[in-house]
Amino acid sequence: MKTTEVNKRIIGRRCKCIFTGLLVTGIIEAVEENEHSVQVKVRFDTPHQWGG
Repeated sequence: MKTTEVNKRIIGRRCKCIFTGLLVTGIIEAVEENEHSVQVKVRFDTPHQWGG
């Protein structure tokens, strides 16, 4: 997805993303934009552990 396609209208939508090599699902909670990038905060459906 391009940074121009990310906006506040996608908040609350379901999404799939790759987290630590796994395909996980969740809901988009927030969109933060700065001069270099656009960040999307996602609440996962199930908790995931970062390390072993």
